[in-house]
Order: sequence, then C-alpha cells, then structure tokens
Amino acid sequence: MADPVVSVVIERTSNLLIQKIVFLKGVRRQVERLQNDLVRMRCFLNDADQRQDEDERIRNWVSEIRAAAYDAEDIIEIFASKVEFFTKDKGLVTKLTYYPLKIVSLNKIGKEIESLRMRLKEIADSREEYDIKNLREGMTTHGEELQRIRRSSPLSEDKDIVGFEKITKSLVAELLKADRNRRVVSIKAEDENFFQIHDARDDKISAKSRYLAVHTLPRDKNYFGSSTPPLRSLLFFNIRRYGEDISLSFKSFRKLRIVDLENVEMGYDLPEGIGEFRLLRYLGLRRTSIGRLPHSFGFLRNLQTLDIRNINRVIVSNFICKLEGLRHLYAYDLMSNVPLKIEGLKNLQTLSRIHFDHIMHNDMTTLTSLQKLGIWVDGTSEIDKLCTHLSEVGSLKTLHLYCLEQPQSLAGLSKLHRVTELKLFGRGLRMLPPDFPPNLSRLSLKETRLGADPMPVLEKLGQLSSLKMKDAYEGPQHMGISRNGFHQLKFLELRYLRVDEIKVEEGALPQLRCLRIRECYRLEKLPEELKHISSLDKLELVDMPKDFIRRLDADMVSSVPNLRIF
Repeated sequence: MADPVVSVVIERTSNLLIQKIVFLKGVRRQVERLQNDLVRMRCFLNDADQRQDEDERIRNWVSEIRAAAYDAEDIIEIFASKVEFFTKDKGLVTKLTYYPLKIVSLNKIGKEIESLRMRLKEIADSREEYDIKNLREGMTTHGEELQRIRRSSPLSEDKDIVGFEKITKSLVAELLKADRNRRVVSIKAEDENFFQIHDARDDKISAKSRYLAVHTLPRDKNYFGSSTPPLRSLLFFNIRRYGEDISLSFKSFRKLRIVDLENVEMGYDLPEGIGEFRLLRYLGLRRTSIGRLPHSFGFLRNLQTLDIRNINRVIVSNFICKLEGLRHLYAYDLMSNVPLKIEGLKNLQTLSRIHFDHIMHNDMTTLTSLQKLGIWVDGTSEIDKLCTHLSEVGSLKTLHLYCLEQPQSLAGLSKLHRVTELKLFGRGLRMLPPDFPPNLSRLSLKETRLGADPMPVLEKLGQLSSLKMKDAYEGPQHMGISRNGFHQLKFLELRYLRVDEIKVEEGALPQLRCLRIRECYRLEKLPEELKHISSLDKLELVDMPKDFIRRLDADMVSSVPNLRIF
C-alpha cells in the first residue's frame, strides 16, 4: 500500500513543479532533490511491502515512509498556495507589501524540506537493520499491477445500464452489515495510516490518522479542535443532531483535501476561516443549515467540487470567478446581490441550478470545459437568446431547465446540436417545445403540467434512446404511441402518470429493451402490443396496485425474459 502512496506523491510533485513553477522559484532545486529521495525510497518499498507481515518493525518502517511522503506533498502544496496568494492577481504595491512574507515562507520551506530529507535519510539508513533490498525500478509486483489498474480505471456512471436500483440498494445494505472479513479490511486500512472510523461517541482521533470517517457525533462539541491531527479527508455519514452545532477549528484543518459535512448542523453562516483550507479539493455541504458562503471562499483556488444541494437558498458574494480549479458546482438556489460572474472558469464541467439572469451576464463561450448545465427559468427568460449563446459552447452535452413558469418560447432548443441529454422540470411547463436538439438521445420530463398527450411529438425524435416521465402529464386519461413511433427508443420509464390506458400500435417501439412502469395507480392493464416487441428484455413493475398485478396477462409477461415486480 505504501508504494502507490509514494508514487502518487512523486507524480503530484512533478505536476506541481510544472504547474506552479513561477511560485516555486527559489526552492525548485530542493523540491527536485526531495522528489529524487522519494524515488529512491520507492525502490526499497517494493521489497518491504511484500514483507510487512513478517515483522512489525518493517510495517512501522513502511508507515514512516508513507507519513513522510504525505508530509512532503503537504509542505510543497501549502507553500505554493501561499506564494500564489501573495503574488497572483496583485498590483505592484500589494506585491511589494507581501514580499517580506514571501521571503519568510521561502526560508521556512527550505528548512522544512531539508528536515524532511534528513528524516528520509534516517529511514533509508535503517533498512539494513531489516535486510530490506533495493529492487530495481521497473520490476512490477502483483500488488503494484492491481494498484495500477485501479488508478487507471476511473469510476464513471454507466447510463446504459438500467433497472438495478433495488439490487444496488440491497448490495449496499449487505456490505454495511457487520462482518468479520470486511472488518479486516477496515483494520488493515487503519493499521496503514489510511483512515480511522469514528463510530462511538467517546472515540479518540489517532495522531497518525490522515483520513477520518465519522458515523457518530462525539459528546464533546469541541472534539475537532486544535489538537486534531493533520487530516487530509474528513467525512460525516448519516448524522443529524438538531439544535446543536459542530465546532470545527479551521486552523487544524489546513491540510484537508476532502470535507463532506452532509447533514451536519453548522449554523447559518459558514465561518470566514474556511478560506484557510487552501488545499481543499472537495467540499460537501448537502442538507446543512448553511445559508451564506463567506467572501473568503475566493481563496480556495484548488477547490474542484462544491456541493450545496438540498439547501433551500444560499447567499453568495461574487467569488465564484476566483475559483480557477472549480470543475463541479452543484447548487439548488444561489442568490446574490449582483449577477454572478462565472466566465473564464476554463475547468468548469458542471454548473447546476443557476438562475437565468446570472447566466445571461456571462460570456458562456469562455467555459470551454462545460458539459452539464442546469438553469432556473421563468416567464420572462429569453430561452431562445440563451440557446444562441449556448450553441457556441462546444463541450455542452447536458441541459436541465427548471421552469418556474411557462417560458415565452423554447424554439431555440433546436440550435443546440451538441446537446444529447435534456431534462425539463417544473409545474410551470404546460406545453412541449416545438423543436428539440436534433441529436437528443436522452429526455426526462419531471413534474411538468403537460395538457396534451406528449407521445405524438416525442415519438418522432429520431435519435431518442431513453425517455423518463415522472408526474409529467395532466391531460386526458390515455396516451398513445403510433405505428413506427420511437423507432430508436431502448429504455422507457413511466412514473406517477394519471392515465387509465396506454395504447401501443403494431410496429411501435421496435428497439425497446427495458420498460419500467412505476406508481401509475390508475393504469388498468399493460398494452397488448408488448407481447409482439421481440427486443423487450426487461419489464419492471414498481409499486403498482395489487389489482393491476392480478390482471396481468400470463402469455404476455411470459414472453419477456426478465420480469421484475417490486
């Protein structure tokens, strides 16, 4: 386990030397020497990692190297972020003001690097005591190969796999059960300084812990105080204690990269001290009571993901444009006294639920990485004008429109040639757009108030492969799909639709693989034509009335290879 840690630190140090070369002037040679020391240590780790079970002293030796590698990354990143703050986007007078602080920081990091190099030398010299050999670079153990595969295979959502939600929940529940074998994995990780699980109210935080998962709030409200070890990750799970706020000592968490405070009571205002988290990559504030983000957020230049979903309204100052590393902003209702400036965020990939007015005050073409955009719109929103701007964003693939009122026009959607996924949400939407993005393959209609059967329009979308409808229709109590309709559709979900009958003509849905009908309480029976759709592999009936299930045609359901009734 230690070798991958050291390898990652070496890789990140190399990236820092490239990306932050301007800010690392004066200590570049020292950083390179430190990097070379870590490369040499990695050679010995190949042998030591395989022998950890033989001798506890070897296990401790490996742990010391891992801790030193973490410290090396912390020292370099903290220094680079400080110098960047002192110099970037500052005028001449301000730079001169901060110059003495920069010199002090240079001197300090120089001493810290030399101290760390001495520490690594002492660790290296002690290897002879344990007969640890120098395995040459390039030799790959089985464990290393597994780590390489894991690192080179990022997790991503497979949107074409459908119908496994229940199975997934069941599997997660099974994995969360107490089990000796799985506990061994946890103990091994804790033993290797990987993480600590806090699951009792009187647990103490180990001084060696770098990753902490909290399942039970401690009795002491100041538990996360000045004595907290240099954590890199702090996660809270399934915690909610009403009426009590958790106190976090921000000075103790300057080395944090990941913080997830979901369901934790933090008060209305997030303290200004959050700006001290200069190395922070991920901040999760879902389902918290926070209603305002401080201006000091602008100091979080390394922040990549900010998740403030499921909070009714969050007031922000105009700091978002300063978050140069931001990739994903998940919100519910962002409020600001002035239009938010977001243009120029070249790394931004996801921008969720931002108000129309904020979008229209920005040059969206500068968001060169933007792939997913969610917007609140109302009756005054000029959607056609918006689509003209968005048509020039070459990376945009997904668009979500949250309709407070019926927009004046949605015809501009036809200009979005690169958009393949569209979600229309909200009671304000009473009519379908006259046109859709020409290459649309995935469409979701949720909680809309459509007065006319949408199927005659939707079935003509030539590229559509997935359609989800939830509480989307308030028209007549029947829907119909005509002959040859939806000729590319593979997945269809109908949920909470107030219809008695769904008519499907012969030849419709020729490519359909999965049909999911959920909570359609008025529906009397399945369409007869389903038995003739040879491509249909899976039929899911979720939370349907017992009478509906009793009336199922045995011949029809027997023709479907996979029938699931939940």
